[in-house]
Amino acid sequence: MTSVSALQPETFFADPVHDPFVLGDGPIGLLMLHGFMGTPAEFRPLAHEIIQTGQITCYAPLLPGFGRQVNRLPQQRAADWITAAQNAWREIRHRHPTAILLGYSMGGALAILTAADILPTRLILLAPFSRLLPGDWRARLLPLIRWIVPSIRPFAQMDFDDPETRRFFAESMPGLNIDDPTVREGLRNVRFPLAVLDELRKVGLQALRAASRISCPTLVIQGTLDTTVPPATTRALVQRMPAPVVWHDLPTDHTLLAPDRPFWAELVTLIQCFAVGELT
Repeated sequence: MTSVSALQPETFFADPVHDPFVLGDGPIGLLMLHGFMGTPAEFRPLAHEIIQTGQITCYAPLLPGFGRQVNRLPQQRAADWITAAQNAWREIRHRHPTAILLGYSMGGALAILTAADILPTRLILLAPFSRLLPGDWRARLLPLIRWIVPSIRPFAQMDFDDPETRRFFAESMPGLNIDDPTVREGLRNVRFPLAVLDELRKVGLQALRAASRISCPTLVIQGTLDTTVPPATTRALVQRMPAPVVWHDLPTDHTLLAPDRPFWAELVTLIQCFAVGELT
């Protein structure tokens, strides 16, 4: 069976859109941290919008083991992601007296951990991850299960005709023909190591612990229909923060960074205004 490590980088996330980027030339530095299995590509539409103010420079690094580095994902640890985020943040904090951290999903957890180390001017959290499978008893047993069941097949039951599924593969594996029965069979047999999910669990747990050290103004944007990072989980995280928090709900699931959604203009305006200090 095909493993994650056997996937070829030129096929998986091969498009340059997934590469790190710097956009804009404004005095405010904004570091954007992507989610688990995400890449800087998820931030490109947002970055192109918010730099129109002329006040912001957007930085989006690629975290270790994602994008073209996906063949190295099984070797990554929570500390690798945290260190990468913190190193990028130190550089931007050095360049910009006014510097903002933005994190989406797992990137939200990393943003909290990074902000707890070196406080940003402002913090933006988009559906910030803190708990793996909230309410599911299996999450508590993951450190043990990973040794009994080393891997899972995440695409085994996937509906390749579903529009959201097709969009995911079009963005992450451009040029891959998922209508080809051979390709579908290969994807169904891809194995994903549970050890990586356990590292993700550790990131969320550390973010929960670090939340009490966040005192800067914080904007939280949450999808009311989100089942990946449920609203109740985000509220439990935010309640640990002594920071002044602006909370904003959007009528969507975990897909917040989608320009084709009806709330897109509202999302962009919220982030633009908060980033330049016009929303408190």
